Amino acid sequence: MDDFVTWKWSFLVLTALLAIFVPRADCNFEAPYYYEREKTSNSDVSYILETPKKITLERPIHYYGQKYSTLQVTKDGTISFGDYPVLYKRNPQWPKGFTEATASSDMPFISPFIHDGYVSPYPNNYHGRIYMKQYYKDSPSNSQLTPVDKQLHSDFLNYLGSYLSYSSVTVQQFIPTQYVMVTWENVTDDATSSDSDIGCAATFDSPCPSATFQAVIAANEMETLVIFNYGKTDIPYSDGRLAGMNGGKGRGWTSVVTCEGHCAKRKLQKQLLGQLAELQGSNLQDRQIQAVQHNIGHQYSDADILGRFIFVVTDDVIVRGGCLPPLDKAGNTETVEVSPHQVEMLGGQIIRVSGVCQEPYTTVYCRFDQQEVTEGKVSAGMAGW
Repeated sequence: MDDFVTWKWSFLVLTALLAIFVPRADCNFEAPYYYEREKTSNSDVSYILETPKKITLERPIHYYGQKYSTLQVTKDGTISFGDYPVLYKRNPQWPKGFTEATASSDMPFISPFIHDGYVSPYPNNYHGRIYMKQYYKDSPSNSQLTPVDKQLHSDFLNYLGSYLSYSSVTVQQFIPTQYVMVTWENVTDDATSSDSDIGCAATFDSPCPSATFQAVIAANEMETLVIFNYGKTDIPYSDGRLAGMNGGKGRGWTSVVTCEGHCAKRKLQKQLLGQLAELQGSNLQDRQIQAVQHNIGHQYSDADILGRFIFVVTDDVIVRGGCLPPLDKAGNTETVEVSPHQVEMLGGQIIRVSGVCQEPYTTVYCRFDQQEVTEGKVSAGMAGW
């Protein structure tokens, strides 16, 4: 079916060629989040964090246009860049912006799910855990890994490269050299554990409503991509609950799920934060590709993955991966990601657009301002946002 999309993009010339550029097939390990810790013996560490955990990276990574060599992981669902951890705040300033007086609190971080993380007085009986792992290609530290673990890490890094290549309009081919994975599993918050109406003790015998979510940072010397995976977000809503990325130092905030226009008027942000595991995030699906055989021996089909969101976080503008349906559950209208933002005046340059889900080889027409129509085509199919 043909689609007609009109953009008022005044600085693009008429002769530019449009191409809808979309991701490759999803060969997920275990949807909706990667659960590999049972397969590795000495490279995963379990924590019940009372204080932030510092991760020193062997190689710096880019985030919001800056380089960082240190991460700080907290019980509150945050990973900050640099030497200062970011903790839950009941009245957070990140989405609103900072004044000159509060600018010192504007730290760079990502968070799949900010919450007031519970610290149990009986940690061995608490049902929540935080798991961390990291891996660097061709690193001397790999000599400490068992051959099986080394192969699993290498396979997963290769998978990330294959999966994330062409996942956004700005990424042509992505070959990661390192990854960091943090999983918050069955964690709850302080308010839920002490709520007499809920009546839970946050123990294995008396579990509280909890959340399971994950952040995967994949990077090389030039680019950094982030995957947020959600298993469940069942913790009752409380003030200060957020999911997104903050640039720090005045570079702004990006929410995992946008809530503007109709969504904002209906105040659906709270509802969306409780449904992250059920939303079509950056679901990638190439319908031309049949089920693929992954190199660790599991068979995966090209099915949609709910609760997964992909972002390119290298520069000071966050770029979303995947595509958007014509109208998402939040009531937002269709949104597109476009690259490049400027083209040569002589024209003849390919413009890649991701945003509207279409079947492979659908003919798509684009009109710049009120000028002549330019024809493009979908280079691969995908479903999701």
